[in-house]
Amino acid sequence: TTQYTVWNLEEFTHFQFSIAASTSVGRGPYSEVFSVTTLSAPPTAAPQNVTGTAVSYHSILVSWDHIPANHQNGVILSYIVYYQGQVHDTDEGKKTVDATSTDAIITPLKPDELYSFIVVAENTGGVSPVSVHILVRTLEGLPTAAPTGIVVVPTSSSSYRVSWVEILSQHHNGLLLSYEVVSRDTTYHTSPFSLTAAVNATSLEVTDVHPAAEYTVSVFALNAIGKGPVSDSVSVSLPESFPSTAPVIVDSSSTTYTILLVWTEIDEIDRNGVILQYQLRFTESADTQFVYLDVSAPALSTTLIGLNVDTYYIIQIRAYTSVGPGPFSPEREFSTKHHVCTVCMNGECIQENEESICQCNPGFTGEICDMNIDECLSADCVHGVCTDGDNKFICECDTGYLGQLCDIPVGTPVCVQEYYLNFLWPDTAYGTTVTLSCSDSDPLLFGDVSRSCSADGFWMPPDVNSCMKKVFLDLDSDLDIEEIVPLSPEAIVESITVLQNIICNLSSESGPTFFPGEIDTVIQVIETVLYSIDMHNKPIRIEVLPQVMSGILCMLSGILDPRNLEMFALSSNSELAVSINDLLERIASLNAEN
Repeated sequence: TTQYTVWNLEEFTHFQFSIAASTSVGRGPYSEVFSVTTLSAPPTAAPQNVTGTAVSYHSILVSWDHIPANHQNGVILSYIVYYQGQVHDTDEGKKTVDATSTDAIITPLKPDELYSFIVVAENTGGVSPVSVHILVRTLEGLPTAAPTGIVVVPTSSSSYRVSWVEILSQHHNGLLLSYEVVSRDTTYHTSPFSLTAAVNATSLEVTDVHPAAEYTVSVFALNAIGKGPVSDSVSVSLPESFPSTAPVIVDSSSTTYTILLVWTEIDEIDRNGVILQYQLRFTESADTQFVYLDVSAPALSTTLIGLNVDTYYIIQIRAYTSVGPGPFSPEREFSTKHHVCTVCMNGECIQENEESICQCNPGFTGEICDMNIDECLSADCVHGVCTDGDNKFICECDTGYLGQLCDIPVGTPVCVQEYYLNFLWPDTAYGTTVTLSCSDSDPLLFGDVSRSCSADGFWMPPDVNSCMKKVFLDLDSDLDIEEIVPLSPEAIVESITVLQNIICNLSSESGPTFFPGEIDTVIQVIETVLYSIDMHNKPIRIEVLPQVMSGILCMLSGILDPRNLEMFALSSNSELAVSINDLLERIASLNAEN
């Protein structure tokens, strides 16, 4: 034979051999020595002291001790860690590390999952026995999915219900603690807020939100580690509600019969919808019934009319949306004015914007014209002492001075003081002009009158065109005399009646009855009346003309009074006499035609 098997040798051991041949005579020489190493056997012991530690929500550190040398049966080539999820069987695998290692990090794993681990060693002869099994759970992780199926439905003007589909368990990554519902106000931009729902809940009622606002709502899950992904936002619009506050009355003004009220808008966040109207209620006292007045928005003012004179009213206001009214404002008191004209000491009672007021004579002021204006406050008596009068002042000159302002030294050439046209014209130096108040002639006159002393010492004609009584100053606005438009028959009769009562009853014991400006006004009014009569058809002219003719003739007679003749010469309207002549011709023509 040429081979032989040696049995029962040690594994992975170095042996030396030599071979000799033998005959019947004896053994021959040995061959050269050659070496042979027996093969390795698998390790006969498992890795020792296997432990595991979770280091994150997706990693576990597995550690062990080397196999004792007498059980390695050769050179350990590597260690292999096998793992398997205890919930999900498919979550399994292995990790191989070199023979010098005594630990391995197993990743990626599922969060909050229980895993089993074993470790084996491997040499050229095979694999060692399996280590003891260990169980280790990964740490919790954030939820990895958001709730789905978000639905938001209003349940009132200040609440809505949110519902959702819970996330699947494989996305919990730990023990879920709750669901969080986040709401954001996109109308008034108030701060976002969140509410907590139980972990087993799939809906939540959100209350105390703002009516007529739009909110966006989202949901996310929460565990001990933190919050998971946020769901898509869903919008919800809430219906209107009543206004939560009242408007505030910020301004007012009153007459004897009316009260004007002005109020502010309600703050946008308190309107709870679109304001459609405001409602005021008012009463004279708490013991009487309220009167209600509706005012359509967007108006922020109104006037209460038909009120009693000099009366206090309790007034409140509230606003309406489509749902209804909000609260009334606190009670406030406002009053109408009293009749000033019960006493008008130095003036005339007139109606102005539904209010009776005193129109003071020149030189007086105050609600009942009881205060004399001190003209000395604006006068400059250069060398003298000022004494106040009714719409005038008098300078009492120091010795050696004269003139209206005591500014002319005695000896200076002057136009000597004289009484003319019911005015007392004071000493006035050559080449200068003196100005007086028209009321010096008649307390009812407004305006100023002036007169110059020429350079050679002669009084010049005075300028009296601005002197007019209050009734004539008002005629432009009362009768539209500057805008020649045809008057109705009724307006024609009324206009002449009013003028006749004014003009034909005016007289003056001294001085002119009318000044140039007043004469010019009367002529314009008569022209308007005649123009209006001429524009109507003949039956109306025949009806109206007799009713107004006596008044027109009375007015013409008044302005043609001989005491007024000098005023025609002083008028700035050089055509005044021509205008009167034209009027007389037109009156004659109308009478002849009708």
